[in-house]
Amino acid sequence: MNPPASDLRVSLIDKHLPRYHFSERHRTRIGASPGDVMGALVASDRPPDRVRGLLMSLRTFPSRLAGREALRAGPDMFTPLDWDGKSETVAGLVGRFWRLDGGLVPIASVEEFARFAEPGTPKLVIGFLATPDPVGTLLTTETRIFCPDLHSTVKFAAYWMLIRAPSGLIRRRSLRAIKALAESDRRAKDES
Repeated sequence: MNPPASDLRVSLIDKHLPRYHFSERHRTRIGASPGDVMGALVASDRPPDRVRGLLMSLRTFPSRLAGREALRAGPDMFTPLDWDGKSETVAGLVGRFWRLDGGLVPIASVEEFARFAEPGTPKLVIGFLATPDPVGTLLTTETRIFCPDLHSTVKFAAYWMLIRAPSGLIRRRSLRAIKALAESDRRAKDES
């Protein structure tokens, strides 16, 4: 038996990038509510991650060596695409990521991201989903990349082979930091 149409929900990541060629998913269980986990996700008071900083510095080194403007390393390079207000959020990025300078294309809005369809230039979406779990919350992050043509698929595949492991490490470290903050906040609430 199929669930009623009102029970069917398209995830935000599916809404903004349903077709993709590359993806990676990481998850962790967190002893806090989905709301507290999402609060920790968007918190600006998380300490900086030195490993992430080092990896991004290594990523931009060839560009700096060549005297080119380096890829901006930070969450502000992403365009916020959607947030359901409680358990899911997605952001997007567009660029020829394999280029020394990152090849980023500034995207100012959700509509601009949706319309963007330049040959040779992939679109990337990163999403976070917090779902109830027996422990508290299962937080999943997924990164998807859509390449509009064979040329960009081949170029991105080579780049993906180089950056997939460091990118995955950054995602896993982010999940650990979110977990630590959400569980710390929950303990503080429980004690007060």
